[in-house]
Amino acid sequence: MSDFKTELGALLSSQYEIDPDQRILARALVNRQGINEVQTGHGTDTSLSALDQFPTSSEYTANQLGFGAGVRLAVEMGAASVDHCTYMTDDDIAALAGGDTVATFLPATDFSTRQPYPDVRRLLAAGGRAALASNCNPGSSYTTSIPFCIALAVRDMNMTIDEAIWAATAGGAAALRRVDIGIVSTGARADLVVLETDNPIDFVYRPGVPLVASTIIGGSTF
Repeated sequence: MSDFKTELGALLSSQYEIDPDQRILARALVNRQGINEVQTGHGTDTSLSALDQFPTSSEYTANQLGFGAGVRLAVEMGAASVDHCTYMTDDDIAALAGGDTVATFLPATDFSTRQPYPDVRRLLAAGGRAALASNCNPGSSYTTSIPFCIALAVRDMNMTIDEAIWAATAGGAAALRRVDIGIVSTGARADLVVLETDNPIDFVYRPGVPLVASTIIGGSTF
């Protein structure tokens, strides 16, 4: 892995005009299928085509700390999802709206790190698709609470409740390119959460209150 990361870093440094003092230059995590994640730093000004020699990724992390080419790179490489997208230009939004890549927003990370929240309304208005995820990790978002992420999306990202719930369910499935989860439909997996409320507004109106009455996984109730 280290040799591959060194090779990718050298490629970016030599072929792209990247300031060596940037906090993030490039990061690649490799799995058995090839590149699992590529992150480009803010301030990059690239043609993106130099990365064509590397395998297509399923998921990218981009534009968390500043503007850069990462979002457009993810779309060009045919990624299923691009995560964070905190800083987006009009070109980034146009690329997402015109491609198949889902923008996965991680509001709990922005909350924990006091980053600005992404402008999801611009993306939705342009016809792009959004997903919500927790990004649970001990460094920047140590929570597994999707209801908390839904509440943040409505309160601080100006999504409607319906948009936020869709993004956390069907949007998440789209980010994985799955059609058998995230929806209630004939032929889909019977993975459901039964809530102790009769109104989904409680996701936002009652943040932090446990609302789950039961969980159904593969048709079995827990």
